[in-house]
Amino acid sequence: MDPSQVPILIVFAATILAFGLGIYFGNSLRMKDHAWKIALILSSIALFGTITYFYWPPALGIDLSGGVILVYEVDEEETATEAERRGADSGDVDMDALVDAISQRLNPSGVKDIVVRKYGPKQVEVIVPQVSEKEIDFIKRAIVEQGFLKFRMVATQSKNPDVWQAGRSALESTDPEERASRYVMGPTGQRIGEWVEVG
Repeated sequence: MDPSQVPILIVFAATILAFGLGIYFGNSLRMKDHAWKIALILSSIALFGTITYFYWPPALGIDLSGGVILVYEVDEEETATEAERRGADSGDVDMDALVDAISQRLNPSGVKDIVVRKYGPKQVEVIVPQVSEKEIDFIKRAIVEQGFLKFRMVATQSKNPDVWQAGRSALESTDPEERASRYVMGPTGQRIGEWVEVG
């Protein structure tokens, strides 16, 4: 039997027992007309008493328990500007990846009761129950200010000769646009590398 069903069975048994005792006391006191009333009163007391014992305090929603709901929206102009600067095809944001990234940032171990979910086409909702003002400020900073860590492989002449040669060709190109490009393009036009400052 599932342990979570035990309180339900106890509540049910206590209610039945109280109803039976009410009928018994009503009949033994020669008040047959009032026996069902006594049974109803005793079973109600048993029902609400056992429910209160096993299920108190009730699970409160965020509106009653205290907490905060934060809604953030993707800045489409900033996203398009950043995509243009990086040379990406479009400034569309993968909302599922964004939700996962924010969840990992706020709750890396997965033990906090923080809910992060999509809220509309370009919005993310963060629900944090029972939180203080100091923690709210920390969460806001964590969402907005923290960056991300990206690991990049460094192309070497021995391990990545194709990328190395394409980068060398771009540097020696007579086309100023190709020389100034941040990306190293392969023979079919796909991006195979990126120039990144080290330091």
